[in-house]
Parts: sequence; structure tokens; C-alpha cells
Amino acid sequence: MVVDELFDLNERRNVYISPQIFPMLGVLPADVQVLDSQVLAELFHPDDLERIEQHHDRIRVAQEDDIFTLEYRMKHSSGKWLWLSSRDTIFVRDAQGKPTQILGSAIDITVAKHLEEGRKQAEAEGKQFLAREQAAREQAEQANRIKDEFLAVLSHELRSPLNPVLGWTRLLQNGKLDAARQAEVLKTIERNAKLQTQLIEDLLDISRIMQGKLSLTAAPVSLAFVITVAVETVQLAAEAKHIQILLDLTTAIPPVIGDAARLQQVLDQFIPDVLVSNVGMAEMNGYMLIQQIRSCPPDKGGQIPAIALSAYASNFDQQQALRVGFQRHLAKPIEPDELILAVAMLTQRNTNASDKATTNLFVEGLDNDR
Repeated sequence: MVVDELFDLNERRNVYISPQIFPMLGVLPADVQVLDSQVLAELFHPDDLERIEQHHDRIRVAQEDDIFTLEYRMKHSSGKWLWLSSRDTIFVRDAQGKPTQILGSAIDITVAKHLEEGRKQAEAEGKQFLAREQAAREQAEQANRIKDEFLAVLSHELRSPLNPVLGWTRLLQNGKLDAARQAEVLKTIERNAKLQTQLIEDLLDISRIMQGKLSLTAAPVSLAFVITVAVETVQLAAEAKHIQILLDLTTAIPPVIGDAARLQQVLDQFIPDVLVSNVGMAEMNGYMLIQQIRSCPPDKGGQIPAIALSAYASNFDQQQALRVGFQRHLAKPIEPDELILAVAMLTQRNTNASDKATTNLFVEGLDNDR
């Protein structure tokens, strides 16, 4: 159904409107005696009035007799809103060439408009579904990564106290320890057993772990004691690889407030920032050591920067050290300031100075003879 109309731009009213308007809006001619501007304005959707006025303003300044289109809504007698699409052109101009009347026709596009809105809604819902699905997939992948990390940490935490217990137990079974050493070993076994018991109790409360609400038992703690216990945990493994761990601890440092068990767990997972190794060591030299380190995964220190120390300062020695996995080669005897500068350069290359205020240093087999 097409409705024709003739609109006067100066008087802002319809000079003529075809009878098809009545069945389109569901009204009888007797119900509406005069379709003047006031009556028609009441039939237009209030949100469309400004756009209709802007449509007329564009036509008022038009130089060419173009076709001007507009979509708007009018109220049906049932209370529903109909979407109409009009095509208007200039019908009359005054002596100065300004448009004064426009001729147009309008058709009902309500069905097509609803279909378009339904399509847009379906597209929006489809995008939302895809976004939710992607978010769910990312959450599942993140959950799997967290689970893998948790299991890796769990495996390490359970083995850390257990390894020295098994090792010292074998030594006790061999019967080669004197009474004093046996008493010391039994204390070490008891301490690690208690640590594992505490760890298992913590692991049983999975919800607390996932929420990051592990409880801390704050008490005065001797850092020297915590470090000694942590070294005892890896002592047997180090001895099996012919590595000697020497501690130079002072008891003058007053106790700190902390959780001794948690501090020991932190030290158990200690990974230094730089490894400094002497090349000339008995049984396992520096080249063998760095190759063993490079075989470890990154989270276990496999990519840690390393400095080789050697009494030989030829270009061949330097190239060989770099080839096997060291980042720097320094000749002995070496001044402390030179070593400190080399360590600082390697740590700055791997971390921002603002991210780390201290450097963890591991020194192996340092002497000035080989």
C-alpha cells in the first residue's frame, strides 16, 4: 500500500494526503475529520519528530531536484507502531528558487524492519555466544595450566622433605655413623617428617590454597637455622654429585618474625640469578657442570646466566667457555670489583633494575690456582 502526500514547507502541513492513509493506520475518515499538521504530529513517534524536521530542512536548501528518503514511525489504531519509508522530491519552488512544496510517497516497511531487527539481534547474540565460548575455553585452558603448575609444585614439595629422610635412613641402615652423628640424623629425619606432615595438612584444604589463604604461624625465627635446615635437605643430593656446600653463617643476626616452615619451602626452591663456576674442578669440571645445568628446564634454572673462571686467558679458552654454555669468561686471579661488575651486567641483561633489588649468586669451586 502506497500513500501519496503533498507537503507545504512554509506552512508545515500536508496540503494533500491520499485516502490510503486511513486503512494503513486502521482509522475511518469520519474518525479524523482533518489530517492537519497537529493531528499528524500526534501520530508520529516522538523520537522521530526531530529527524523529520531535519529531513525537511535538507530539502529547503536543496539546489537539485533529488530524491530524499526517510524512515519513520506512525501509530496504528491498535497502539502498535508502523515503520514507513518515504521518498520525497521538490514539487514547487518560489520566485527565488527556494523549495516550497514537496511531493512524496510512503510505504509500510514494518515487516521488513522487524526482520532486519531480528537479524541484527541474532548476530549480536551469536557474537555474545562466541565471546562466552572463547572466554570459557580460555578459562578452561588457564585452569589446566594452574592444575599442571600445582601438580608440579606439589610433586616438588612432597619430594623435598622425603629425599633427605630416605637418604639418611639408608645411612643409618649401613651402620657407619657414630652415636653423635646418629642423633643428629634422627633429628633431621624427624624435622623433615614433621614438615611433610604439615605440608600434607595444608594440601588437604584445597579451597584455602586456591584462594591464596594459607595460614602463617608467625614466631621468632633464626634465619641461620632455616638456612641450615634447607641445606640439609639437599645435602645428600649434592654429595652424590661431589658438590660440597659450605655455609658461612653468623649467629649475631637477631631472629625475625616469620613462619619457619614457609621460609624453608622458599629456600628449597631457591634458584640463583648467576652461577659462577671455576673451570678446573676435580671429577666434575666447570664445563661438565654448565652442561648439566643447561639440560634442566627453564623453571629449574636451565637458562641461568653463568660466568666461567679460569687461570687460562687465551682466546681459545674464552671461546670454549662460551660454546659450552657460559655467558662470560674471566681470567684469574680476579679482582672482586671485576667480578661484581660482570655479575651486574648479566643480571641487568635478564631483569630490569627496578624489578629486582638483590641478586642471588651461586659460586662453585672458586680458587685462584686453576
